[in-house]
Amino acid sequence: VIVEESMRARFDVDASGEVIVMKQSCPWKEHFYALEKELNVPKPILFVLYGDQSGQWRIQAVSVHSDSFENRLSLPSAWCGLRD
Repeated sequence: VIVEESMRARFDVDASGEVIVMKQSCPWKEHFYALEKELNVPKPILFVLYGDQSGQWRIQAVSVHSDSFENRLSLPSAWCGLRD
């Protein structure tokens, strides 16, 4: 439910529809790819934002497919390790 609600609300987050924000952290990857197919998402979602258990925000690039380490679009390398 969390992933689906986030996916359906993606245009409220960014006009491109390429970013989703989940209201809470949860295992999302397997469900995500199935939902993309089920909802016939025309433009791939590139990034997922979610809050972690410590109240900090995390951003994760979406991989090309569920068993891939290749991202659809990677975050800029200059952002690696940045906090606040």
